Amino acid sequence: MVMATKYYIGFDIGSDSVHTIALNEEGKMVYSPTSLMHFGNQIAALREAYDDLIKILGEENIKAVAFTGTAGKLIAETTDSPFYYDSISIPAGAEIIASGAEYIFHMGASNPYFFERVVEKDGGRAFVADHGTGTKCGGGSGILINKQIRRFFAEDFPIKVEDPDSRANLQEKELIKRGNRRKLQQQLEHMHEKALASILSSSKDLDVGGRCGVIIQSDMIHMQNSGEQIPNILKGMYRRVAKNYKSDVVRTRILDKRKQAIATGGVFLNENMVNMLSKELGLEITWPTSFEKIGAAGAALKALKEKRESGFKPADLDKVLEAQKKEIHFAPRLSSALNKIHVYPEEKAIAKTEGGLIIYKKLSSLTGVVIGVDGGSTTTKALIADAADLGIIAEICLDTNGRPLETAQEMFREIRQHLGSYLKIQGIAYTGSSGAFYYKLFTDFRKAPSIASADMIKDEITCHAYGVRRFNKRVDTIFECGGQDAKFTLFNKDGTVKKAKMNLSCMAGTGQSMK
Repeated sequence: MVMATKYYIGFDIGSDSVHTIALNEEGKMVYSPTSLMHFGNQIAALREAYDDLIKILGEENIKAVAFTGTAGKLIAETTDSPFYYDSISIPAGAEIIASGAEYIFHMGASNPYFFERVVEKDGGRAFVADHGTGTKCGGGSGILINKQIRRFFAEDFPIKVEDPDSRANLQEKELIKRGNRRKLQQQLEHMHEKALASILSSSKDLDVGGRCGVIIQSDMIHMQNSGEQIPNILKGMYRRVAKNYKSDVVRTRILDKRKQAIATGGVFLNENMVNMLSKELGLEITWPTSFEKIGAAGAALKALKEKRESGFKPADLDKVLEAQKKEIHFAPRLSSALNKIHVYPEEKAIAKTEGGLIIYKKLSSLTGVVIGVDGGSTTTKALIADAADLGIIAEICLDTNGRPLETAQEMFREIRQHLGSYLKIQGIAYTGSSGAFYYKLFTDFRKAPSIASADMIKDEITCHAYGVRRFNKRVDTIFECGGQDAKFTLFNKDGTVKKAKMNLSCMAGTGQSMK
């Protein structure tokens, strides 16, 4: 009687994706499906990956299921399955992915690694002679790259949901609940493809500075708000990630150009990233087949060599969810503090256009107005006020999407289309991270010196103070969290600013870091 082949499964539950590899009893890779992005719901993605797996291999033929990755330990412990740390599974996986590899340069969504393998001659054993890990907070990871690519290109790839009962603008969590994870993944993959094409069209090299992820993002925001083009900014970001990897992970090691080097981890799915790292390190780096799944391959191989078995059952994943909840400490509901919040009524709008312009006052004749423009890192706003009494006529708020110039043009186009024939602009004030860029862009400096311009640029703290005190003199404190800056302003009784503080270069804790 011929015994059925048994399989050893490796799951790498990373910060971004679930990677799957299946080995047979001879240690040969027999199954390597496309990795599934989990969008924060690792359990659901793991269920989906396992369901696909057993359709191909049969659940009765699975000998062991082993785990690695940032979320793998809790799952392994809860389901009575073997677990291996990345520092073990990644170099072990090289035996499956690229047995002759001597250097492994690994960049995952969260953690970067470097391994130097020594492979004994005549098919002998391989061991790790040296290794390094990163210390920067996201300055060389896929999370940083994914976030910025989504910020720049998400608008170009709207998600179309086939479910007739769903809304076209469903949030990601709702889409995941409806089983549309693959649609989200396909959307993000399209963004990465567009990013690669965008970088290839870049026209100059930018030095995007930063010792950590939030400062890199901050520098990118300042560049885009000063008018730099997206292809150049993206190219600068990738180069910075490569430089950070070299300085933080490889460090002062002297690499031998003759040794076989491979790139592993999901970040290297972008060909541009491999080329930039090759240039930084001065050696040729290749991509072996299934290179992004090296951790999963290593976990499966370790389980095979150790002759491990597991009691993994999909039903046990419900226990993982309960275990995760027990580890989370919840703060009181925000609703418990509603009695301390004062909501001041706003004027009732009389019309709202499809382009986002909200109109509060109907104009029947030419009216002198002043306009305030706040060019923010995540949104761009404009308010039109009657020059006679500063009564609000209209306002508009649009997502910047990394395109401050195009967003401002769209905003002014909408204003002109619906109100242009009634507005006599007497002055425009600019503020925000794009304020200086807009002032230079839209102010006519060709006027004779004798003609004083009413256009100006002002810092946000001054604008906040004037704006808040103009419409509500009772306010004595402002807590403001923008896309790029966080500010605290305290007023004297006469309305002058008594104290003001804001964050410096790091934007952790602001709107941009949460998008």
